[in-house]
Amino acid sequence: AHSSTVARECVLFGNFSQSNGPGGCGGAGATGATLEHCVLVGNSLEGVAPPYPGAAASNCILRNCIVWDNSSANASSILDALCAVSYSDVQGGFAGQGNLNLNPQFWNAAATDFHLQASSPCINAGNPTDPLDPDGSITDMGAYTFSANYAGSASVFCTAKQNSLGCTPKIGSNGAPASLAGDAFMTFATRILNDTPGLFFWGMGPASIPFQGATLCVQPPLVRTPVQQAGGFCNSGPGTCPTASNCSGTFWFSWTTAYLQAQGLSAGQQVATQVWSRDPADPFTTGLTDALLIPIVP
Repeated sequence: AHSSTVARECVLFGNFSQSNGPGGCGGAGATGATLEHCVLVGNSLEGVAPPYPGAAASNCILRNCIVWDNSSANASSILDALCAVSYSDVQGGFAGQGNLNLNPQFWNAAATDFHLQASSPCINAGNPTDPLDPDGSITDMGAYTFSANYAGSASVFCTAKQNSLGCTPKIGSNGAPASLAGDAFMTFATRILNDTPGLFFWGMGPASIPFQGATLCVQPPLVRTPVQQAGGFCNSGPGTCPTASNCSGTFWFSWTTAYLQAQGLSAGQQVATQVWSRDPADPFTTGLTDALLIPIVP
């Protein structure tokens, strides 16, 4: 972006640049631009020396923005001294009216979801003279107006246990949040040993607990779903496989409205789920996938 550019409600993420001297673009390429309600995260710059542009922007105007988790090898600041910044959250601090230096508490930065959590200091912290947000409150910093009903999408976390055949089982989903009044939310597990039993289990949050040579990623107490058979194809000929001979097995579980309601789950909660399966050749005879964090919406 250059001096004639005005960008609003934008996300500048994961850019890289190498500055060649004064006037070179920063990692997000926002030289001389005006940015309003933008998020600048995960950008990086290798510059020659200060005061060349930083990882986010140079000679710019920032209003109601969030500048966080960027890196600059040689510049003295993520934003250069020519930037005019106000009512923005800038990591490391930056002079200007209404500016903050506080963790913005993104919903899930690892999954590039830069919506704000309910506890974010950026909520109602924008310029109080700007138009109000749809809920009638002072405008928020960042690209996304805070909504108490926002729940994000399901996201994978934690580490799976490699099975006895060298395969790493994986958990997944159709991506949408689980809804108390909508279509069924589907979760699945792949790369499971064929023709072995297993099940999904879940709890009310993530964990990282050593368990049988792996990691239990779900916070107890645990709720178990019905046992199912992985199926898959058999390398040893037609009929029932005498041994678990490959990683073609799969599991599925549908988080229907009826199931959510029967378990007493409410909108705004998040459920962590993982898959356990039998692995006869493993020292503990068990296998575990990575885990999934599932938001629940109305």
